[in-house]
Formats: sequence, C-alpha cells, structure tokens
Amino acid sequence: MAASETTAATAVPLPRPLQDLVTTALARWRATPEPWRAADGEAASLADAIGSGSLHVAYQPILALATRRPVAVEALIRLDDPGHPALDGAQSIIRVAEYSGLIAALGTQVLVRACAQLAAWRRDEQLRDLQIHVNVSPHQLRDDRFVEVVERTLEVTGLASSALVLEVTETAAFEGDGLAEATLTSLTNLGIEISIDDFGTGFASLELLASTPARSIKLDRSFVASVGELSDAPRGRALMVQAAIGLGHALGLRVVAEGIESERQARTLTAWGCTYGQGYHFARPARPEQLVLMPPPVATSDANTSPGRLDGLSEEVTELALATASVLAATAPDTAELRSDAMALAVLLAEASELDRREADTAAVLASLTDRPTRLVELLHPRSGSTPATELAHALAARPSVVPGACLGALASAARDLARAHADGRTLDDALAVLEATVAAGLRQRLEAWWRDERPSPSVTAELRGLERRLRHRDEAGRRLRSLTALTEAIGRSGSLEDVLEVTAEEARTALGAASVSISRLERDQACLRTLVNVGELAPQEQRRPTDEVYDLSDFPVAAARLMDRAIHIELADGGSIHKSERRLLHSLEKGSSAAIPIVIGGATWGEVYATTAMGDPPFTMADAPFVSAIANVVGLAIQGTEQVEQLSRLAGEDPLTRLANRRLLEQRLTMLLAEAPARTEVGLLMLDVDGLKDVNDEFGHAEGDAMLVRVGDVLSRTALTHPGALAARLAGDEFCLVVPGDGTGIETLVQHIRARLGDGPPPQPRLSAGFAVVRAGEADPSELLRRADAAQYRAKRTGAPLITFGPDVPTPGTSDPDPGVAVPRRRRASQTGDRGGATMAAVTRWRSMLGTRSASQRLETIGDAAVTLLDLSRWLLSEVPPGSPTMHIRAINVRRRSPGVTPFPPLDEQVYVVADFPATAAALRTGRGFHVHVDDPSADPAERALLAELGNKYVILLTETESDGTGWTIELFGDAESQPLDDAVALVEALASRTLGREVRCTSTSTP
Repeated sequence: MAASETTAATAVPLPRPLQDLVTTALARWRATPEPWRAADGEAASLADAIGSGSLHVAYQPILALATRRPVAVEALIRLDDPGHPALDGAQSIIRVAEYSGLIAALGTQVLVRACAQLAAWRRDEQLRDLQIHVNVSPHQLRDDRFVEVVERTLEVTGLASSALVLEVTETAAFEGDGLAEATLTSLTNLGIEISIDDFGTGFASLELLASTPARSIKLDRSFVASVGELSDAPRGRALMVQAAIGLGHALGLRVVAEGIESERQARTLTAWGCTYGQGYHFARPARPEQLVLMPPPVATSDANTSPGRLDGLSEEVTELALATASVLAATAPDTAELRSDAMALAVLLAEASELDRREADTAAVLASLTDRPTRLVELLHPRSGSTPATELAHALAARPSVVPGACLGALASAARDLARAHADGRTLDDALAVLEATVAAGLRQRLEAWWRDERPSPSVTAELRGLERRLRHRDEAGRRLRSLTALTEAIGRSGSLEDVLEVTAEEARTALGAASVSISRLERDQACLRTLVNVGELAPQEQRRPTDEVYDLSDFPVAAARLMDRAIHIELADGGSIHKSERRLLHSLEKGSSAAIPIVIGGATWGEVYATTAMGDPPFTMADAPFVSAIANVVGLAIQGTEQVEQLSRLAGEDPLTRLANRRLLEQRLTMLLAEAPARTEVGLLMLDVDGLKDVNDEFGHAEGDAMLVRVGDVLSRTALTHPGALAARLAGDEFCLVVPGDGTGIETLVQHIRARLGDGPPPQPRLSAGFAVVRAGEADPSELLRRADAAQYRAKRTGAPLITFGPDVPTPGTSDPDPGVAVPRRRRASQTGDRGGATMAAVTRWRSMLGTRSASQRLETIGDAAVTLLDLSRWLLSEVPPGSPTMHIRAINVRRRSPGVTPFPPLDEQVYVVADFPATAAALRTGRGFHVHVDDPSADPAERALLAELGNKYVILLTETESDGTGWTIELFGDAESQPLDDAVALVEALASRTLGREVRCTSTSTP
C-alpha cells in the first residue's frame, strides 16, 4: 500500500451506550402487540441478526471527481448469513424491516455502527474531514424518537453534526402530511446535512426542491448509466443528467452521481460540472478492514507544483482554454504577434523537455493566453472551487520555469515572458536573467536561433485552428464553450449599454443555436417588457435596436408569472398548452419555438433573454435549460459590468435594491393621476411598513435584511401586474406603497393576498403594518395622499390592526390626533405590534443552529442572544475572570435599548471590576450556580441592586461557566419594565442554559441562603 494511503485495521466495537440504543429499539419492537410477528420467519431471522450483531455495515467511498480523493463514505447494510431466503440482499432486508416494523431497530444499528466507525477514522489527522452518508427510511422520518437517537449517537461518538449526511428519497422528503419535513427541519437545525437520494426517480417539483432543507442531491444510477452511451434512448436520459446537474448548481446544492462504472462516465460527468461521484469504477463496498482511503490533498504555496498538464485534467479545461484563446485572438489583433511568438516558444520549450506532441500543443494554448483572463474565469464560475475554469486559472498562474519536468503552466508562463522580452528588444541573456533561469546548452542554442530569426510570425488564427484539430474532441461542446467565453469577454469591452447588449445577444444566439435573440428590460411601473436589442433572423416588423417595441405583460399572463418567478419559459408555436398571446407572437415572428430566460441582477428580475428557433428547426426543450440559464447569468454579468446600469436605474426612477419605482417616480405618477383624472375620481394608496427589520438585521445580518426587502418588492410587483394601473414603489428603508386607482374596493383581500405570499417564503418572514387612504382628484395633492396613507399605516402599527383605512371623507389626521402620522418618531420593535411570531421563530432557529461544542464564552453568548429576543430584555453583559485574578473584565455588550437618562457604558478596555465587590457574583463563580436579583427585593445583594438602579433596569439573571483552563465567564441578562416578568424569564433562561451547557442549571435568588 502506498505511503499516502490509510486503512482502518478492523471494524470498531460499539460502545455500550450505542449497543443500548439498538437493544431498546429491538425491545420496543418485541413489545408491539401484533401477534403475527412471532410466527413470521423473515422478521424473526432479521431480529436475531440485529440482536446478535451478525449484520454488518460495508462502506463505499464518495470521491471529488476533479481530484479523485474520497470526501465521504456511504454506509451500506450487509448480512453474512441471511438465515432466511427472503433476506438475501440489502433491498430484501430493508423491505422486510419496513413491513415488519423492524426498520427503527435496523436503522439504529446501521447509524450507530457507521458513526462509531467514522469517529475511529477521523482520529487520523489525514481523515479528519471525512463524512459518513447513512440512508434513512420514510418510516424513520415519521418516528418521533428518531431525532433523539441521532442526537444521542453523535453525543456518544463525539462526532460533529456536520460529519453526518442522512440520505432520504424524494418520496420520503416530500410527503404531504408534513411529518417528514418537520423531522428533516429538526435534523437540519442540529447541523446535519440532508441529501436527496435517487434523485430523478421521484416526484420533486422545482418548488419543493427549492424549499427542502436538503443541501445535496444524488443522481440515480439508472440515469448515470446512460452517460457516455450513443444510442437514442439513453441519450435522452443523459440530457436529463445534464439538466439535473445544472439545476442542482442553480439551487446551491452539491451534486453526487452514483453508479459510475467507467472512466468515460467519470470524465463526462466532470465535464458537465458534476462535483462528486461513487461507483464500482472507483471502489466496491467493503468492510472497514478492506477499505483504502486516500488522505485529503495537501495544500502548497509553490505554484510550480500546481496542476498544469491539461491532458491530465478534464476535457472541459482543454475546451475552455481553446475557446478563450480563440476569442482573444479575434478581439485583440494588436497582440497577435506577441501571442504567436509565445506559442512558438512554448512548443520549443516543451520539445526541449522531451514532452509529447499533445503536451506541447497544450503548452502553446496556455502561452497564447497572454492576458491571463483571471477576471473572465472568475465570472464564469464565481463560487466554485473545483471547476475547469478554476483549474485553468491555476495553470495560468504557475510561476515561470524552464527546468526539465516543469508543469505545462510553468512552461507557458516562461514562454510568455520570453516573448514579451523579445518584443521589448531585450537580449536573450537579459530575458533569462529576469526569469532567473539557467538552461541547458542545447536549449540555449535553439533559443538563440529563434531570437535571431527575422521571419514574420505565423497567423495566430491559423495556428489555433491546427491546435483545435489536434486537441478538441467534442465539437458541439466546444462551440458552446467558445460562445460562453465570448459572452464573458464582452463584459470587459468599453461602450454603451446597448453595445454590450448587442454583443452578448449575438454570442447568446450562437451559443444556443437560435434563429434570433432579443434582450428586454422589465419596466415595473408600466408592467411591460421593453425590447432593447434584437439580433439574428428578424421578422419584417422587428428592428435591431427598436425604440418602441413594448409588450404589455397583462397580455402574456403565463410568461409574466414565470418571469417574476425567475423560471425558464419554453413554448412551441403549435403546442397544445401554449397561451393564445404567445402563439400569436411566435406566428408573427415566423418562429417555431421560444425560450424566455429571466435576467436577475442583485436578486431582482432585471429583464429577459428571449430566444427563438426557425420554423422546421429542432425546437427548444427542457434539456436546454441548464445552458440557457448559464446564458442568462452571463448576460446579467455583462449588464451589471457596465457603468450605465446605475445611471439607467436613476433615470428610470427605479429603486436600485428592489427594482421598484422610487419616490420620485411615485410622486410623478400620483401627480398625473390626480391632475388628469376627472373631478372627484378616487385614487387610493396602500402604505406598507416592514416591522422588525432592525431585529432581522441584528439577528441575521444586513444581507438577510436586504433579501427580505427584495422579497417584499417581488410580491408587490406581482400584485401590481395583476391590477391594471397599479404601481408598486419603495419610498425608503422599510417603507413600501402600492398605488391602487379607484375607491379601494377589495383592498382587504388584496392585503391578505400580499401577506399570504410573503408567508410562503422561508424564515425570517416579513411582517407588515398596512394603512390605506383614498382621496378625490381635485381635492388633494400627492403629499396629502402620502400623509394620510402613512398616518393610517402608523395607526395600524400601534393598534395591531391588520389594516386601517381612511376614506376620502375622514378628517385628515393631524398632530393633535391621538394617533398622529409621520411627525411622531416611530419605534419599530416587534413587541409593539403584538406579533412576535417571526422574531421568536428566528431566535429559536438561530439558537438551535448555534448549539455544539464551542468555548464557554460562545455558549453563554448563544444563551444571551436567544434570551434577549424571546424575553424582550434590555441588554446582556459578558465578563471574563482570568484564572486566579481578583478582577473581572467586561468583554462584550449587547444593548437592545437604553433607559432614558442612563449614561452609556465606557469603552470595554476600561471596564474592570473587583470580584469581591459583588458577593453574589463571586459565589456564583465558585459554585457554578446562577442567580437572579430584582431591584425591589430589599433582601437581595445590595451591590447587584445598585447596579440595576444605575442602569435603570428591573432585574438581572446571571449565569456562569468555567473553561478547562480555569477561566471563569459570566453573562448578566438585564430586564426592564418592557421585558417579560422575572419569574417567567428565570424559567426560560434555566431551560435555555440547561440545554446549551449540557447540565442542569438553576438560578436562585441572592436573598436565599
């Protein structure tokens, strides 16, 4: 065995607590009163196998396809002596276990054995990041004891929750009664990863998949088996694999292909972007003592040791390098001679190193990329660490070297530097000195001959064509990659927004094989799509840069809905389900099919790419979905990369975050409505305020708060699209509004609809205060309508009413009104609205996700953050007492609100206190017990009461925890008049602390001896 390999000597024995879990599950099964079980031979044999330990677990590695290094192992059930014909094979064992009710005991046996084995493997420093995959039955997800078994297993084995991946089928994950989903959510909150197994064989819709807590998908082996095959039937299934990989990446999921049985399949899946794989091609399931695991690759800072031989990597890297070189050669003619010289020198260096023709050709391709398009590579794959683009960037960044055995990237870098030195008129000696290179005599002679040669450089384009013929294997993939690369190249070009759009549209048309491509801008205030560019085979009525080609979205309801849902919309001109407006449009354009792809910038829909195929050509299908999604992403990058995008937003009166109308455009619309409408025509304005935005920013960060505002904007945009004449706008911060022409009939239903749509999303869910006001044309101006709607919304916020409406005949609220409008400062805490559900859910979710083995100070901070939100506390203070020190130092403060007249705390480095001055705190540090003090309790610790009075608070609850090195930590939780009562607070803090600290915690009064 190689020195870099690691093998476990034998299967590890189960600790007694884990054996007890299995024994308990078996005893529970035997106590179940179904009489048939005693006489059932299959079930009895399986129960005996579970109890005796003759059932064992085999393991199959899951590898990172780019490096072929195992990152995880899957646990698979095996039975040496079945004892019954019906137990011959894993699927038969599971079938018997499920119908007989033994699945809980069987699943527990596999889980505890797999976790114990992984814990043993991870003691090896080289395998510390290895994960274990364990399959879970739908019956286990419906067992209310399953989560407890998982928690106990992790606790006994000492594994981090992130080490465990539970695989569930699509059917199990998306059962309609919600029990499985609740269990999966609980497991996810523990930090356990969920993977959808056998993906593609169930019924997962895009909506369900996007909402599931799963973080990875495993492509079913029946689909993977078709990869690389040439017959028509499996080719269709192979296209589904490509689509599934693209879908997984779009949703941020890891993609694992199972059942890989050939190197061709492995390379093809890698080229398609699949990150991980398992199958007989790599390793068969084996006992621990038979399994060979490779350690993770060791990082190195030496660029010369980085991978640079493209023929040793995936074919897609070669395709990407060729595509990039072709684009640079076509778009930068001023550097053609430099590129040609670099290619020739790379071949010379490669031949001197005795490399074969393919390696020399590959070095020439790398050397032709004189601009080192790092930015282009990052734009192609901005968030992936193992893509071909990343590997290409790695090769291009290799340090120049001409020594024998240098990687191709290093040879290419040296060739580029030599070519630049030659172009600058330097001597060969100067060039080699800059490279710090000493070359062999034979190589020096060849370099000197090249240096003196006065012949003109050959054509770069011709040279690249020759390289392509020798290196390229997949013409279709190469064509598409070249087009994608050209698209990203357009990002860096100067010019107007229309110039960039025209270039990207042309390249998108080439990449898609489309007859025409149009790029349109979504104008939300007009509920329409305005076409900016048309390219390709255009109909007579189309123009390349139209000035007035506008499509009212109310005429295309299906397309509008998918645009707002950011979904691909594919239609056939003669399809049975096509909407009549879509059919008319395709017929007028004389096209056979269309694919509409939303352009999303900054989380909001910016516009659309609309591609068509000619009559008689193959139509678009969902197999094209991953690629057309990539096209839209690149177009979005091109738009975002122009300096004009922000200027365009401002000129259009658009809010840059949500893409809604801004205040300027809103006031213009209201002015027009009130001035041009017939006298006494009513105009309504719905004012909406997002409650608790500050809490969300504090709990989850400002990025999550911005994402919430974008969600509100999306829902209001959808609402406006279905109400003619409506306009959605964002005034500022957390304030939104909706112009609703008319007297407001049905406004209650509309508000309910908005709240329902917002409630469908993931937590934290936005909570709204809503106010509606109506005025008549000729009797009020825009500022009056805005003030009335704002006053109504503020009254709703104060009273907790779902909606407050001010009709046109209601007196205008003024500063004397008991519920004044915008002139009164607002306090936007959730407790004022009576609706704390969202904040409570967020606090609990965050607390559960933060549980784990961390430092004492972090555990106390976790308790403090949760308690402040759940109990509406005013602040917490975290203090440290070093070992043997007589003083305590305040290390962190979380102030939710400050009582009037209270002086702010001095800087943290100035807050040092003598422990002996606070007897109750000193006692808590000695004993480890917590305490509570109320400011009105005369028998309580005087020092603590004085501190409460100084801070303007009513009570304090103190908890303490000690590190292994003797460092003591305390957290003080302060409540004021607005907080929950002390008795309720103590009970909840004790429960939080006991669960977080892993021991029973009690907080007694300091007046108790």
